[in-house]
Amino acid sequence: GVNSLYFLPMNLGGDGRDTHPFVAPEGTVYDNTHYDISKLYQWNIVLNHMQNRGIAAHIVLAEIEIGNSHWFDQGELGIERKLFYREMIARFSYLLAIKWNISEESRFGPVKNAEFATYIESLDWARHPIAVHAHLDKPDAMYNPLLADTPFNASSIQFSPDRANEFVETWRQKTAAAGKPWVIDMDEVGHAKTGLTDSNADSLRRSVLYPVYFSGGNLEWYFGYHPMPVGGDITAGDFRQRQNMWRTMRIARDFMNANLPFWRMEPDDNLVTGENDSFGGAEVFAAANEVYAVYLPNA
Repeated sequence: GVNSLYFLPMNLGGDGRDTHPFVAPEGTVYDNTHYDISKLYQWNIVLNHMQNRGIAAHIVLAEIEIGNSHWFDQGELGIERKLFYREMIARFSYLLAIKWNISEESRFGPVKNAEFATYIESLDWARHPIAVHAHLDKPDAMYNPLLADTPFNASSIQFSPDRANEFVETWRQKTAAAGKPWVIDMDEVGHAKTGLTDSNADSLRRSVLYPVYFSGGNLEWYFGYHPMPVGGDITAGDFRQRQNMWRTMRIARDFMNANLPFWRMEPDDNLVTGENDSFGGAEVFAAANEVYAVYLPNA
């Protein structure tokens, strides 16, 4: 039932240092401006298969590590970075479900974030969503400068489990008040070394999954940083290690698809009082006078 994956198509100079679209990974101007068209053809087979299986591609275009963020043009929007964006967009924009993400934990700053996003917007004829990833529990610092006239229309929030519904509800309201409602995506559950493991699905169902869904948000999972056989964001090779969450998440999605006009619903947690307040208390998703969904993490 998984329907979204996020990944880096170029992680040289970052953490994994094993993925790139070039003829060679040395970082010379020649390498950075010459692309391996056979490899990109193979990538397209994978991404096209993902789409046929109903899985969206959330494409993260840079990492926080300065070796990666400065791999092109010393961190500027120069020939190398423009070519990278053009290649990704030209080859993959035909796919129906894509989100472009400027950078994981972006260190570019608001001016460059907006500049890079504007260039992507100018090329992407399909008008896919554009986001930039925030630092842990600090979406305000990343997004407040971007609420004005910028191409951003989706979030990419890194968060502590107990702040999941807070951030979804706050940023739904703030972006709507700014005149451009964003899709609120939550995609990295902190602490960085933990994330989603093979044993914490029950806890994260209570503190994250339903609070995000019943606040009107979207959710992807980060794998943390673990040794094998569980593996983390760099080493994991077996998604079955976390299948308890995939099963739980599918149940939640199927329930919402079958029973709720969720696209018209709003969070309204104050409608329930006196409940057990562990895991943040009751979550209420409501279409006023029509349908109410209530989740009690500890009934």
